[in-house]
Amino acid sequence: MFGRGRSHIRAEPMTARNPLRVRLLLAMVYIPVFAAGAVLFGVWGLWSQAGDSPDPGVLMALSFICAVLALLALGEAVGIHHRRERARTRQEDAEEEEPEPDTPEEPGRPEHRPDGQERHGPGRGIG
Repeated sequence: MFGRGRSHIRAEPMTARNPLRVRLLLAMVYIPVFAAGAVLFGVWGLWSQAGDSPDPGVLMALSFICAVLALLALGEAVGIHHRRERARTRQEDAEEEEPEPDTPEEPGRPEHRPDGQERHGPGRGIG
């Protein structure tokens, strides 16, 4: 039904990988391509005269489209970088929060038990 999100059928492959690396690679390739297209079409449009083929208006429109696509690719790259940094920070935080191995308490200090009672060492019973 509507609004319930995508149902999972468990048909996804077990070795599926996150596509962020490929998306970042594509964005990094297309940023300079579209930026160069915007500059080249813009310069060509400025040098061409009315009545030339292609029309200067068409060249400027192509320049504008290339500039918008370059900005979209840049936004995608920034978003992917931010997402990867956030995942890396979460992973580092999870590694820091790993429980330390149980160490024996200092002599003379009661050990704390999960049930809230304190256990005193041998010979220190409370009677």
